[in-house]
Amino acid sequence: MRKQDYTFYVLYTVVAEACGLHLRDIFLEPEKIAAAYRRLPEVLSPRLWAAVGDRFAVPSLQATSYDHLSALGVEVDFPLDGEPKPRRLLKGPEDVGKLQDPERFLECGLMPERRRLWARLREAWGGEGLSPLPPGYGCEGPVTSAVLLAGQDFLLWPYDCPEAAHRLLEFCTRSAHAFQREYFAELGTHFPVKVSWILDDFAGLFPPDLFQEFVVPYWNLWYELAGCERRCIHTELLRPEHLPLLAECKIDHFDPGVDQYLSPRDMAERCPCAFQLRIPGWHVRRRPKEQVLAEYRELAAYQPARIEFGMYCLEEEENFLALLGLARKMAGEG
Repeated sequence: MRKQDYTFYVLYTVVAEACGLHLRDIFLEPEKIAAAYRRLPEVLSPRLWAAVGDRFAVPSLQATSYDHLSALGVEVDFPLDGEPKPRRLLKGPEDVGKLQDPERFLECGLMPERRRLWARLREAWGGEGLSPLPPGYGCEGPVTSAVLLAGQDFLLWPYDCPEAAHRLLEFCTRSAHAFQREYFAELGTHFPVKVSWILDDFAGLFPPDLFQEFVVPYWNLWYELAGCERRCIHTELLRPEHLPLLAECKIDHFDPGVDQYLSPRDMAERCPCAFQLRIPGWHVRRRPKEQVLAEYRELAAYQPARIEFGMYCLEEEENFLALLGLARKMAGEG
């Protein structure tokens, strides 16, 4: 039987729920985070702790993907019990020329506060096992960055003002690379890198003809700047007609996330590169365990490079642990 690779995660929402925290606390309250991580062995069930406790060996300050945009001037709100939300920065195409990189990304926007919070977390925890800089990716792909900067109006720019659209996309690409160079250097990693990921969920909002002009060149530019050996992409909202265009970017690995428009069969028959498949949280929750396990086996039949699944809330524990057991078995572990 073919071994099936997998990856899993336990989302920070589980930590918040188990320890009675608000979601905002996981981003902004280091002392509460440290206390919560100390309590996890007691508040999680013995079975769950035995299965995933190693993932919580040291506390983590939850990161956002908006560190780069915030350094450009984007304000980010942290709702009490919701995901962080960036505010639109540009009023229109005429504002693109006002964008400029700061002299030091890590001294602008969210990063100074994140570093102060990280220092407090190190102090509250004792510092053991924690890096000097808060971990996280910190930036979005070119199209997603452009949409967050200019709002949904940006999706009309290719029709109404294509030159401004190209200027903004090139700025976002080069600026994100500059942010990563500075951020990675602080972590001890320097360019070129072996593997480069682009996270660009909104790219699929462009139909294939516009995708060819307004997405492909900037993904290619991103990878060229990274000088990477392996090109990986996470993007959602693609249609089957988009898949051949991945070859034009020489993509090595494609993560469609929970794309509603691509079926596993579409991926197996039309994707020009290695791909992964995912079981979303709402498929794990409130479904008979046998159905969840059957879905995993069905996805494995399409021979993805890996299958990803996670745990979003305590209610999912039984099905999540069953999935994890099956995944380990099909991977030839134990």
